[in-house]
Amino acid sequence: MSVGASSHRVDIKAVSAAALRSLPDLLADWLPGGRREGREYVVQNPTRADGRPGSFTINTTSGRWSDFATGDKGGDPVALFAYLNGTAQVDAARAVADRLGLSRPEQAANDDPLARMKTRAERKANGQAEPERDPWTPVAPIPEAEFVPLNVRLGGREPGKTWLFADATGQPLGFECRWVKADGKDIRFACWCRHDDGRTEWRLKHLPSPRPIFGLDRLARAPLAPVLVVEGAKKVEPATRLFPDHIAVAWPGGAEGVKHVDWSPLAGRAVVVWPDNDDVGRKAAAGIAEAALKAGADSAAVVPVPSDFPPKWDLADVVPDGADLAALLDAARPAKPKAPSWPAGFRMTDRGLVWSDPSDDERPEVVVSGRFDVLAESRDDRGQSWGVLLRWSDPDGRSREWAMPRSILATDGADVPRGRTGAR
Repeated sequence: MSVGASSHRVDIKAVSAAALRSLPDLLADWLPGGRREGREYVVQNPTRADGRPGSFTINTTSGRWSDFATGDKGGDPVALFAYLNGTAQVDAARAVADRLGLSRPEQAANDDPLARMKTRAERKANGQAEPERDPWTPVAPIPEAEFVPLNVRLGGREPGKTWLFADATGQPLGFECRWVKADGKDIRFACWCRHDDGRTEWRLKHLPSPRPIFGLDRLARAPLAPVLVVEGAKKVEPATRLFPDHIAVAWPGGAEGVKHVDWSPLAGRAVVVWPDNDDVGRKAAAGIAEAALKAGADSAAVVPVPSDFPPKWDLADVVPDGADLAALLDAARPAKPKAPSWPAGFRMTDRGLVWSDPSDDERPEVVVSGRFDVLAESRDDRGQSWGVLLRWSDPDGRSREWAMPRSILATDGADVPRGRTGAR
């Protein structure tokens, strides 16, 4: 079932009622890692940098949910799905109906009004609130004529630091805002929003999924540069200072926000992820590397931060004595090379690179070379002499690498040095 527009209205109440019956299973899928406290499901809020579970709760009986730290709240599972994914109520209802396998998630505009009254009465009897809809819709990119200085507060205070997110052309999308508190920090996203009545103002609210990377404009200005992904916009500046040959980027929403990000701008890039030195950071980094490869990155790797570094250490902290950060970056190797696209008749097998005649099934296969991996594209420091980085094991089991010039692909192979890739 498509989650697009329809000529019929979606019966949001009916979908919410069905979702309520399966709410524990849905919560385990939508918000993994939470815990049950009586009728409440307590979990970190993935739409913001939520340090620990506690303020974000969902009542598994009524479907009501709220984040006491932000004031965000809703009355049913469909509203919760819309909130988590930044979608409209009608699209959320279709997606939830699809997840539940409902055969008729939509109703015609002339449906039975008595049935609607009965449903409303049943909800009231069960103590279920009417679905709540957020009247504020994010506007991105922000029109130049509407852009005004950021004006948001949390607990009556302005943010101590902000970072502007922009699209590839430099148009503003919103701000990441940071507040320092006595018990830690609070990082929230601010969007330029339009109310149903036409009013506009800055609101502490995430952009709809998929959300933009921080640094899209710098990526666009350096299309051939490798990318260094760090956790949080705060770390982009020190990462850029330490590794000026990389384009440092970050993502919004912290470790739990990885799945809500648009990673497609990393397509065709060599990507390295530098995690914070904790289990949450390493898990997020592994997820980003996987997401980057799915988005079309040529390679993706995670920096192996030493276990003896201070807990939660990151690139914005003081470098530990004797640490060689450049060596750590070099130690990050593509963990899962992007599968190459072979010419017709060629395929890689356990025996090596094999060719078979596409026009003659009876012709025997030819083993062209030993097995090797295509890791990435390569070039010199002037952006010329393009090649392909290959890796293979020699007869003694030692790993070898070679940046093969692409010009060799236009020859009969006689220029390949002996011993390279086990050529036969």
